[in-house]
Amino acid sequence: MFIEHPAFVDSANSNLKLWRYIELDKLISLLETSELFFCRADYFRLEDPFEGTFPKVEYEYLVAQQDQDFPRNLFNLTSRETFLNCWHLNENENLAMWKLYAREKKVLLYKRLFKILKIPF
Repeated sequence: MFIEHPAFVDSANSNLKLWRYIELDKLISLLETSELFFCRADYFRLEDPFEGTFPKVEYEYLVAQQDQDFPRNLFNLTSRETFLNCWHLNENENLAMWKLYAREKKVLLYKRLFKILKIPF
């Protein structure tokens, strides 16, 4: 079930494109099971140290409330219990994302409109 949340994309603009750079076996699993694969946040550290971290505004708020190391310490504590499924919101596909996700793997690009993701697979 889709639930509106003020921190996310306004669903009135539901023609936005979501892109998922995905390995073939994971795409097949998604299509066969209608279930998304979620990976632990700490598994991304080597490839993308910012994946699963706080957005800049949230980071600045946490630093102002606590100290400079608080957001990093909190991420280190919670990253083993945080699971991600990463999509890219953009009008067009992105060469930098291809380079990041398709380096040594056979990767496909899966595109969905935001409004379609609001409907269960």
